Amino acid sequence: MTANAFQKTPNVAALHGMFQRNNLQDCEEQICPLIDPAGREALNLAILEGIQNGLIAALDLGPLALIQSKDGVMESRNAATEDLDNLQVR
Repeated sequence: MTANAFQKTPNVAALHGMFQRNNLQDCEEQICPLIDPAGREALNLAILEGIQNGLIAALDLGPLALIQSKDGVMESRNAATEDLDNLQVR
């Protein structure tokens, strides 16, 4: 289920023009059931990538309190990926 189902955000098709204007042509909508472990993993990794990209963009504007470099962003992403992997093992 997506936020679009609740009419809170437009789907990717509705945002495609904006993405193209901002050089995000490769953006795509992926719909997968969250009861599927592969779907959950894909969603978790997509969220991590979004957070990573947001932190890198923020770093380009200036240093952050907790993360001072792109290496710090990658360390945080790797730690989060490890945490997700540990949750899946249980």
